[in-house]
Amino acid sequence: MRTNVSIGWQKRESIWAKMRNHIRIILRRYKYLPDKQLVAIDLVMH
Repeated sequence: MRTNVSIGWQKRESIWAKMRNHIRIILRRYKYLPDKQLVAIDLVMH
């Protein structure tokens, strides 16, 4: 996931979207409850 982090402010939203997708994939892989995924993603992103 660290490879997706860059300084380009114009690309910030697309970078955050990619990071959210990677987190979502990881949560699915470990069978995290779907109804709690949004809370977990927010926790990781902030």
